[in-house]
Amino acid sequence: MGWLFYAATQQDLVDDRLRSDLDHPRLRRQTLASELIDEAGSKVLWSVVEYTAQMDDLSWLERGQSLRLINCDLIECRGGRWGYKGLDEACHPFYYSCPLAFLDLAPVVKSKKWRQGVRDYHAARQ
Repeated sequence: MGWLFYAATQQDLVDDRLRSDLDHPRLRRQTLASELIDEAGSKVLWSVVEYTAQMDDLSWLERGQSLRLINCDLIECRGGRWGYKGLDEACHPFYYSCPLAFLDLAPVVKSKKWRQGVRDYHAARQ
């Protein structure tokens, strides 16, 4: 996925990316944890999001089933607009500043190699 620029302020963008959609008719999205980190001059918004199917017509979840994902949103300002590039653990983003506690909040492992990179990153900082 490419970049999407639309927000007037960084806070507007962050609020939008973390907004929980509890009343969506097909898929409920609830942000469980988040942290905005400045990593080597880049802004990275980490979040753990739980998706719960509200209907039976989703191909990857049955009604009532939930899935938690670790999201990695790269954030920038270009031309006076704030935007993001959305990634998740399954993409193996080459960013490793994800808070360690997030690994336990989303126990389904989508990328063992990326998770080890997160652990190595934090071990090197200690």
